[in-house]
Amino acid sequence: MNIQEIMVRSPVDRMAALVTSQINIPEQDADLRSIEIIELLARLRVRQSALKLVLGINTKAQHRNAVYKFNCGFKCFRREKYPREMAEYLRAGEAMQILNAELSERRKARRFVSEQMRGAA
Repeated sequence: MNIQEIMVRSPVDRMAALVTSQINIPEQDADLRSIEIIELLARLRVRQSALKLVLGINTKAQHRNAVYKFNCGFKCFRREKYPREMAEYLRAGEAMQILNAELSERRKARRFVSEQMRGAA
């Protein structure tokens, strides 16, 4: 490693060193608890149901078709009439999928730990 690489990798001043070191990360940046994730899911469900009313989505088939047409770029009257609402509807759905996956991973970890504890006893 030459001197230029070392100089580029070192912080410029003390403030830059503090920012890049990530020392003393506040608790609010820590992982969410399961209860908080469940509350977020409930809020997203309420938001998505309100958006369903605006968009006129009543059945699962309408949901699938609207999502498919939006993702593929086909003409869709919902997308043309309510572009922001449709985009928000899809973002809420994606966020719900991410949160559900996180809850699922936590459940799997809890089950694994409990099975290991049962097996050790």
